[in-house]
Amino acid sequence: MARQQPVLPSAVILLAMLFACSGATCNRQFTNPFAQAGPPAPQVLQPTATAQDIVAAVNANTEKVRSYSVSSATITVPGMANLPLLSGNVAVERPRRLRLQASTALTGPEVDVGSNDQQFWIWSRRNDPPALYFARHDQYATSSARTMMPIEPAWLIDALGLVTLDTTAVYEGPFRRNDGTLEISCPGVGPNGPIKRTTVVDPARAWVVEQHVYDANGQILASAYGERFRFDPVNQVSLPERVTMKMPATNLSLTLDMQQIAVNAGTGDPTQLWAMPTLQGYPQVDLATLGPPPAPVATPGGGTLSYPPQVQNTIPAAPISTTTPSAPAANGWRAADAQPPAYVGQLPANGISLTQ
Repeated sequence: MARQQPVLPSAVILLAMLFACSGATCNRQFTNPFAQAGPPAPQVLQPTATAQDIVAAVNANTEKVRSYSVSSATITVPGMANLPLLSGNVAVERPRRLRLQASTALTGPEVDVGSNDQQFWIWSRRNDPPALYFARHDQYATSSARTMMPIEPAWLIDALGLVTLDTTAVYEGPFRRNDGTLEISCPGVGPNGPIKRTTVVDPARAWVVEQHVYDANGQILASAYGERFRFDPVNQVSLPERVTMKMPATNLSLTLDMQQIAVNAGTGDPTQLWAMPTLQGYPQVDLATLGPPPAPVATPGGGTLSYPPQVQNTIPAAPISTTTPSAPAANGWRAADAQPPAYVGQLPANGISLTQ
């Protein structure tokens, strides 16, 4: 009998791990009404800017950031009930290091998502069965991890506003949209095949206000929106203080509100911050050992490959136009003294439950 392919958490479960738990409803935006606006950002694009000018300006802004940290982020998941206020810490060191930890005042740590130079991991207190999932970056494309997340984990760093655009790609645009912003697009290759990446920027300051990733069928895989940009005159960099990430196929939307972003100020003890945690009672599950993703099947009429229903994107296709624009330890996190036992079972058929 053929070995049954384990059913992995969908993209909605992956991102829900970041912010899902039980408690009182929370749909509020927590911002500081007395925060000063700060100095204006300089103009870095001219009215005649080309796609190459936009790529250069966006990359120049990101290249000024070596490290990035926020110790007082608040998280909102619009439309999802039973969510208490979640506070979070975010730390980034380009190009691959990321740590996002979320907790509540009542329950303590709820989520730990991270990436170092070798691997990335995802942990939620509500996992059933209890587990910490991880995979090596160099095994991601051939492992079951990509059925959880159809875009590279490093995209989360881009979504926070540290956008790096491919200088060797062939770009379409810029197209001026109705709101005056400029849109450029380029082809690329994602873990599941060809993708198209669309970037929308402020026409003068090159702030990346929108990012969209489409698959080869025109279905949107992920989007990120940046708002409330603040210019740091010391580091000469602009970053968004509010970031919204969306995966339309899962109807998931989450917003991070961040105050006092520390740029190039260090991110804490690297031996702890960028190390995958060992958590008592949560065995570590290497997604690469669960076998390859389900075999792709041909779409009607030929063309690109898609995946079977358990991981198939079911939203209506969003057509891609080629000529016009589209609309740390000190914080209460504890590691076990001993390595947990190896995970020997399979994931439950109904995925991971976060609302027991």
